[in-house]
Formats: sequence, structure tokens, C-alpha cells
Amino acid sequence: MSLTREIKVLQHAIHAAVQTHRPQQVRHLLASHQAHQFAQALAGLPSRLMEDALSMLDDQGRQAVESTSLVRRSQQANRTRRFIRFLSEASQYLNRFALGGLQ
Repeated sequence: MSLTREIKVLQHAIHAAVQTHRPQQVRHLLASHQAHQFAQALAGLPSRLMEDALSMLDDQGRQAVESTSLVRRSQQANRTRRFIRFLSEASQYLNRFALGGLQ
């Protein structure tokens, strides 16, 4: 998915607002853009930043953004990636244990 310049700028602004702990700024960004645009910007952020941004919104704003399929798909993809990473780490741990124990 190719992001437009406007979405990239919005993504950068959301990232900055979350990193500096400014919930009012996150709410303002949602209010000044459509929920779909906001969701597009969120979908490109790391999962932790996305969750932090969503937590800074009021219930109505969060529901509007989460109702877009972009955020749901991105959240599902992030959960899948975390699970795959967990399985990989568990497999490495078990292999080390089977090959002579843990040092």
C-alpha cells in the first residue's frame, strides 16, 4: 500500500504526539482528518505506537478509527507477527536445551 504524502505527514504527526505524550494533539489530529485517513496513518505505525495512539482517543474517536478495516487488519497482523516471534524464540530455547542444556 503506497501512502500519500498527506498520510505520511499525518503518520509523522501522530508519532510525535504519542512520543511526547500529548493526547489532546492526537485527538485534534483525528478531528481534523477523516477516521479513514487517521486509520491509514496508524496502520503504518509499530503496534505499540498504534495502541498508544488509540488509548489517547476518547471512546467515540477510538470506535470510529477501529471500525475501519485497516486498523483491524494491522492489529491482527501485529498479533500474528508477535506470535511467530514467540514461537521462533521458544524453538531456539528448546533447541539449546536439547543440545546440552542451558549455560
